[in-house]
Amino acid sequence: MVKELGDHEALELFSMHAFQKNKPEEDYSELTNQVICYAKGIPLALSIIGANLYGRSEMEWKSALDKYERILDKDIQNVLQVSYQGLDETEQNIFLDLACFFKGLSKDYVVDILNSCDLYPVIGIQKLIDKCLINVDQFYKLWMHDLLQQMGREIVQQESQQKPELRSRLWYYKDVFEVLTENKGSDNIRGMIIVSPEPTKLQLEANCFKKMKNLKFLMVGNVDICRGLEYLPNGLRVLDWLGFPLSSLPSNFHPQKLVALNMPQSQIILDKLFKRIQSKSLTHMNFRNCQYIRKLPDLLSATPNVKKLDLRDCRKLVKIHDSIGYLDKLESWDLWGCFELQILPSCFVMKSLKILSLFHCKRVRRFPHISQGMENLKYLNIAHTAITELPPSIGNLTGLKRLDIGSYYSCQLPISIYELQHLRILWLCGNVQFPKSVGNGRQARCNFLKKLTSCFTHIEKSKDLNIRESIIKFNILQGLLIRDSKFLKKIPKLPEGIRRIDAKNCISLNSESLRKLILQFGRKLGLPQDMKCLGVKGTVLMDLHSHRKLSHKIDFFSQVSRSQFDVMKGESFPSLDAHLMIDFGERYDIRVPGKKIPKWFNHKSTESSILFRVGPEFPTFALCVVFHLVPLKDNFANNDKYGSVHDDIISWVCDLRIFINGHKQPLIERAFFPHLKCDHLWFYGEPHGQLQRKFKDLMQGDQNHVEISCKISHWTSESGKFAPMIARMGVHVECICSP
Repeated sequence: MVKELGDHEALELFSMHAFQKNKPEEDYSELTNQVICYAKGIPLALSIIGANLYGRSEMEWKSALDKYERILDKDIQNVLQVSYQGLDETEQNIFLDLACFFKGLSKDYVVDILNSCDLYPVIGIQKLIDKCLINVDQFYKLWMHDLLQQMGREIVQQESQQKPELRSRLWYYKDVFEVLTENKGSDNIRGMIIVSPEPTKLQLEANCFKKMKNLKFLMVGNVDICRGLEYLPNGLRVLDWLGFPLSSLPSNFHPQKLVALNMPQSQIILDKLFKRIQSKSLTHMNFRNCQYIRKLPDLLSATPNVKKLDLRDCRKLVKIHDSIGYLDKLESWDLWGCFELQILPSCFVMKSLKILSLFHCKRVRRFPHISQGMENLKYLNIAHTAITELPPSIGNLTGLKRLDIGSYYSCQLPISIYELQHLRILWLCGNVQFPKSVGNGRQARCNFLKKLTSCFTHIEKSKDLNIRESIIKFNILQGLLIRDSKFLKKIPKLPEGIRRIDAKNCISLNSESLRKLILQFGRKLGLPQDMKCLGVKGTVLMDLHSHRKLSHKIDFFSQVSRSQFDVMKGESFPSLDAHLMIDFGERYDIRVPGKKIPKWFNHKSTESSILFRVGPEFPTFALCVVFHLVPLKDNFANNDKYGSVHDDIISWVCDLRIFINGHKQPLIERAFFPHLKCDHLWFYGEPHGQLQRKFKDLMQGDQNHVEISCKISHWTSESGKFAPMIARMGVHVECICSP
């Protein structure tokens, strides 16, 4: 795998071919940036495109760029296609399916689908990885370079230039629109994506898919069909239809080979659907945010081999059939946010289940009996339910590693909670009571919990919540999360093993405690207070209450809906391992209410980036960012004396990037800040060794220019009254900046 060029190198290489010098002409800078983005750092692409554009007018450049977006340059195509031609027929089909339909999706999901097409994907995908045509990321998702994807799609285009209905795969909306509206389908079509660039109503014939007998993959989104649907091919492996407008599928649809049925935000009614559909091959089902679902029917006879069942945000779902508790192939079951859900199966016998979420199922009062060992269940989330008591059989969850539990009700844990020997993360929300009398075998775990909870005291008269200094004894404690407490005054000196503190919305924390906390973390990183920067003249810090001055710094284009933000946050936990991660590595992370960069930081700015110089190696650094909540209207009285806001909750994503000597590095850290109600301070630090491993290839000579930037890439506001912005930044680092 050849490493892609950074932006600076890519610009130089392209300019040498397009302008015969190492930088672009000023009039062509914007067009040049478009080429750099398109080529994605591939030297071959930069050279060929640059040579093609040399000496041409701006109009010709624009025309060529439009063409490149649709059709890959022939010379690039020929070179990239050499690897493809070395594949056998099944491997070529796998590559083209990935290029046209499945890039960015879970490897396990794609393997299940392609297995049903007799393509032997386990060995086939590995062959593609070996040839560097695709790669698998840390979350087991399949990816390929944009130009390789475009090469694969161009191969499909060449099957029939003028007649899209004769191609094997259709993804370009204009081609799909032509085939469907003119009823031009054929047996050649293997897969089809129908996604309009903007919401569209299509006047389709009820039998528009009848000529596509060999259709295996159908993905639809942003399209509303105005009439009924009377036919779907029985050979479908994937039916993925966002916002399906009907309550059921065609009565003559009998999909014996269907693997994935995804119909989020649709009008589907499940008891209607599964009266007719019987499919042993169906393993993946997604009915997220379907508001017409009242009950989940018997799936044991209809789809006994389902592995993933997503019913998140089905807010009208009330009852789940008893048979669901016996689905022994089910691995992941998401019921997050099913507010009306009341009736669960009476018993769970699901030997394959790994993850179960009932978070915010506010009406669920009883957790099912677990009749036998379920050692595969690793993560159970029953927080913010109405469950007040867990059954003794909870001890049968012998492999459980993370348990989220508790709500506004008092919840009593059974004595068998001490039998969960693999429990690593215990997330307590509200009043959770542990059993007092335990047998000898459980005494050690009980004593540990008693000692840990004894570090916290709550004084009723003053309502103060204190953390005692005895917490320093817990040397293996890595993270401390105390959220939304109005009574926490201070955090004492913490154990050396602590890497993360999250005290969001704890508005009573005093500034002296915060100063000592950040100083302690600075010392852990080995950063002395007396490091000065010769290049810093001093920065005039902006008054955070000058709202009119700050409002121009809000990026309104990065605002997203609450549901979009929740999806993004969910994608940050794409695998079970992400939910079970408790090793914070060598980095340090503090999130607390605050408005001030510590005085000892040697670089400060009211902008969202800081520049400095370092020596031949990248030293340890600490970052501090102040996030300020700005009123979106002229009503400035909505802030109280703590800087907290009323009647609104703001969430955002902050991207931290590091640039060295003009080379743009991949995202170094993406941090989520959900449900904030006041100004917050984020402290982030990484030690020298970890940074040197990341950046050693980019360090050049004795002087290296570094830029650290932060950007709020996405944000959402519950009531639309406030928006977040980066008000201040600070970096503390051993630099060699000139006066």
